[in-house]
Amino acid sequence: MKTMLFKAGSSHRILAIMLTLILLTGLLPQTVFAGESADAPQTAADSSFAGLTGESTIPETADDFSASQVAEELPIDALEVGDPITVYIDFEGYNLGHGFYIDPTKLTLPAGATSADATFALLEQTNHEYRHDGGDDTFYLRQVKGFGVGSQVNPPDYVTGALDGETLYSRSDADWLGEMDYYVSSGWMITVNHEMIGTGAGARVLMDGDVIRWQFSVLGLGADLGVAPSFSEAAEPLYTHADKTALYRALFTEGAGQEAIDAALAVIINPTATNEEVAAALEEILDPETTPEPEIVPEWLKTELSGVQTWLLDSTPAPSFGISKGEWLMLGLARGGYEKDNHSFP
Repeated sequence: MKTMLFKAGSSHRILAIMLTLILLTGLLPQTVFAGESADAPQTAADSSFAGLTGESTIPETADDFSASQVAEELPIDALEVGDPITVYIDFEGYNLGHGFYIDPTKLTLPAGATSADATFALLEQTNHEYRHDGGDDTFYLRQVKGFGVGSQVNPPDYVTGALDGETLYSRSDADWLGEMDYYVSSGWMITVNHEMIGTGAGARVLMDGDVIRWQFSVLGLGADLGVAPSFSEAAEPLYTHADKTALYRALFTEGAGQEAIDAALAVIINPTATNEEVAAALEEILDPETTPEPEIVPEWLKTELSGVQTWLLDSTPAPSFGISKGEWLMLGLARGGYEKDNHSFP
């Protein structure tokens, strides 16, 4: 009897433990990546975008973000699942007196793609090698190969003024541009829609229409970008950089004229362009003044018309004032541009 009671008591305890484990298991979060640790850093090998040309598309796979990752890790305003998104991205060197290292480019990405995904796609599409550390919140773009190689460094006035007599030194590697080149606080800084992002590029989930600008910073961890800093270590902006997000998107307006696009690019790469200059460039793309095409009159018609005008003039050898005396005829010929020697018009 004691044995039976002991077994019965053990069965109840085992059942209770099993029920507790089932309940706890139901409360545990699901795996954030299918077949991948949530802590695994993102590397270049994780993003293979071979064969991207022109307007690029990153293929969407079955291993895209899971619902639990979206719910637990991504910002609320980034919860977009569904259609692909269009973003715009470039690399700029205006703080060294250079222009675009990579021109503004339109990319098509799957929903849930990050700034890092867009960066990998652009650099691989343009055949630029790059070095980076970490992933997600810790993504850090260290260096890019082939930017501004052999170009003279000519920083804008706000950089040279802030240096206060200090001189810039050379790159650590002539073929690469990145961290601590030319100055101790230099490196690649990213803005999305004219704002420094407060996370690593791998954690910033993109929305349709986002504008990503990678800009080389010389001073103050981005102080020479002219936008408000996103972290306490950054210095206050050296100047105010006009918001060019709308102008950047307008570059890809269907039917935009090349002259207007070239003017807009010049405004975008000029760090001290004013709000008025940005607005004017935007208006030129979206609402250009149309100059009517000059009318081209065929030569045969000119010949026929001249013959009629000559006949009218010859039929009125002595025109004078008055409707029936040739006054209106002479005015019509004069306004029509008719010219003939030895004749004068009243």
